[in-house]
Amino acid sequence: MTRGFIFKRAIVCLIVAGFLTSTAASAETVIKVGGSGGPLGSAKLLAKAYMKIHKGVSIKVLPSLAVREG
Repeated sequence: MTRGFIFKRAIVCLIVAGFLTSTAASAETVIKVGGSGGPLGSAKLLAKAYMKIHKGVSIKVLPSLAVREG
């Protein structure tokens, strides 16, 4: 396995762990996830599933870490 592949897998695992270990969020909670490459597709699917279960949470998956939103 290449270093890049292992790094991408590690990022996805960290995102999943963050979703699974999060506590109850208030109604105004917005989580922004950024990155590049393959993990963004997985992050979008995870975000959609998480928001289905936690109605008060909004997750924005940014197209790149270089994008800055206010």
